[in-house]
Amino acid sequence: MTLKYLTRFALAIVVMGMLLSSKCSKDPIPEVPDPCADITPFKADFEMLEEVGDTSFQVFDSAIINRFITFKAVGQYDSVKWEIGNSQNVFKKNSVSLYFNVLENRIPVKFTGYNAKGGDCFPATPSVQTVTKYLSIMPETSTAIVGDYLGYNSDNPTDTFTITFQLNKNGLGFLKNLPKGCSGYESNSSGYWDFNIGLSNIAYGTNGFRQKKAFAPKCGQIDAKGYLIVNDTIVIKYQHWQRINDIEFEVNPVSKIFKGVRRK
Repeated sequence: MTLKYLTRFALAIVVMGMLLSSKCSKDPIPEVPDPCADITPFKADFEMLEEVGDTSFQVFDSAIINRFITFKAVGQYDSVKWEIGNSQNVFKKNSVSLYFNVLENRIPVKFTGYNAKGGDCFPATPSVQTVTKYLSIMPETSTAIVGDYLGYNSDNPTDTFTITFQLNKNGLGFLKNLPKGCSGYESNSSGYWDFNIGLSNIAYGTNGFRQKKAFAPKCGQIDAKGYLIVNDTIVIKYQHWQRINDIEFEVNPVSKIFKGVRRK
């Protein structure tokens, strides 16, 4: 073998070595999975929901009388414990519903959550945590949604109009001017006369109401759910079946969203 061929052979060996070295250096080094990557510190919490018809609305510190209130754990737990008011009953389900028919101020709602997961990742976080909130049961007239709201349907924000949610002297809830032009409740001397919404009154709670396919002689039919997102702003999602004649309605409803701000 001549020197020329020896040099070419040596060069080939060097190139192959460089390629092999380059390939090896680009191979990723497997990372060890972080066992705490998808774990967050444990924090016990719960919410209170007022049952209104077939709908639930969140309440914070008060609800109106003669309603079911659902206490619902927020998050994941190994187990839970509820101590509500002066009752001797201890509940151990994630969700508890109770009916309140007596006016009462500041009922203590004590929730204890147990969660041992993540203890190795967050050793300073207690695995047993207790949260206490207070609930007051108020008269029906204390509902926060009563009032006039100036707003618009979301599909036509330049066309503003005012809707009214009101109670008659018997505590029944009624809606006026939704859909726009539907004059709504007008009471006579008995306080029961329902001029445009039929005899189906609105189920309402502290922060929201539910009207389920109410018959309106002049306006058609309406199915509505409204709730306050802040003290003075209301959102009402509704469907309206327009009247064809004295006994028939459109088969397919028109769906709308009304957004309004309370008029001072």
